[in-house]
Amino acid sequence: MRRRAYLQTVAAGAVAGTAGCAGGDVVHSTNKSVTVPRGSGWIQELPAEASGIKFVAKEERPFDVYVFTDPDDVEPYRSYVDGESVDRKPAGDQSLGGRATRMSEDLYMASTADKGREELNGEGPAYFVLDHSDYRGETVPPERVEELSVTLELEAVASRLPI
Repeated sequence: MRRRAYLQTVAAGAVAGTAGCAGGDVVHSTNKSVTVPRGSGWIQELPAEASGIKFVAKEERPFDVYVFTDPDDVEPYRSYVDGESVDRKPAGDQSLGGRATRMSEDLYMASTADKGREELNGEGPAYFVLDHSDYRGETVPPERVEELSVTLELEAVASRLPI
């Protein structure tokens, strides 16, 4: 009898957990080509209620993606691409962002794991950045590439569960 009750409880928890991952209300959606000038970045503020994110970004040339979950961390980035000197260069949530991966001779792609939804850790708004500068020295744009035209699918979701 106890085993049956235990299994029912585990099954109910699994259903609730799966519903929280699969469900949710879309609070931001972008599906467009984004132009990013050399030495700059494209920044999209995500609503404070966003608890999850998924994205796929593609371009013919290398680029970086940063996801800042702390508003204090996006300010040094903004200052840097505006030409100001900065004392620190936060990387944001490295489990979400990073250097785009070369998929073929003329395709670089950055995405959340398996192009699925990932949890946003932090309080307040998050900031999604497509970077075409030498911020942190991870991807230095070649002189001949003036701008990127990144195809972006970005979605931020708020959890429906009260947890």
